[in-house]
Amino acid sequence: MAMNIIELIPYGKRNAISRQELLTECAWHGLTDSDRAMRRLIEDARKDNCILNLQSGRGYFRPTKEDLPELKHYVAQEHKRSMAILHNLKMANKLLEDYEHERV
Repeated sequence: MAMNIIELIPYGKRNAISRQELLTECAWHGLTDSDRAMRRLIEDARKDNCILNLQSGRGYFRPTKEDLPELKHYVAQEHKRSMAILHNLKMANKLLEDYEHERV
């Protein structure tokens, strides 16, 4: 069975793996040697797993119960980001409708 990137991402903030270390591990296991491709693998893995990468640069990890504060921070941060995206999308849709119906 082929290695999956999720197997390379440790549990717990204290065990976080840096982006460069993860890329090295990905290359070692034949997953990819491209940073861009690795980020796509992480994005795909996030469809079925919770993977955090805190802004501190400490690296990627799968949160445990000990990481509850970081998980709460991540959820709040992503919620705020998603609300901003939805607002921007609403404004873009409104302008698109105005253009399509020749209101502007």
